[in-house]
Amino acid sequence: PLLAEIAPMWPRLRRPPADELLELAPMAALVTLVTARALAHPGYPSPLLAAEAIAAAAPTADELDDLLGRAAAEHPWPDEPTLHALADARYAPTRARLAARPDLPPELVTRLLEDPAAMVQRKLAERGAASVPAETLTRWAKDARAETRAAAGSCVHAPAALLTQLAADPEAFVRRAVAQNPSAPAALVESLANDADPAVRSAVTWRLEIGADLVAQLAQDTDSEVRAWATWRAARDRALAG
Repeated sequence: PLLAEIAPMWPRLRRPPADELLELAPMAALVTLVTARALAHPGYPSPLLAAEAIAAAAPTADELDDLLGRAAAEHPWPDEPTLHALADARYAPTRARLAARPDLPPELVTRLLEDPAAMVQRKLAERGAASVPAETLTRWAKDARAETRAAAGSCVHAPAALLTQLAADPEAFVRRAVAQNPSAPAALVESLANDADPAVRSAVTWRLEIGADLVAQLAQDTDSEVRAWATWRAARDRALAG
């Protein structure tokens, strides 16, 4: 029944004019997914213009923040007031989506570097540009929270020495972040194939640069999930080799 109600809206949401979107937002606010798509449409002047229209339909402030955050993450040209407002959003996933935007102004990147939420830190660490200064990475690597240390371990611009330090972290979650980091040195990744935690060893099987011998070793692992991933990896490599 819900899909039957939503379906007639999809054609209108493909390429509607801006004024029609303004009328559509309150109606679509009854369904978060439809509203988010409407607000993210290039024809919508600014996600913030819909705030009053959908506030009554959003049960909580967090859900309203999340709705606008989705729009900001997908809209091709959100205005400056929207970006700055979302940097102050109470809902951490909203700020994380903002941090993931490749076109985020440098001043907002700097501002989000002070955000205490680990998911925001992780998105900043994964950005294509060198967005996280060395001193910030060092501070994250020493943080008491494993999630923040994992953000440092996932940073593609982290120096090898820092990644080596984090590869010995007591929390498997942090070591796994290092294993998944495309910038981690090959020797470091190979050493993590002998990690005590199967989730870390599984992450190593996903790394394309490891050799056939290491894949074969992991295919004989004591953990069934590691063996399954390594077997899949070996089959993939054989298929690509022709």
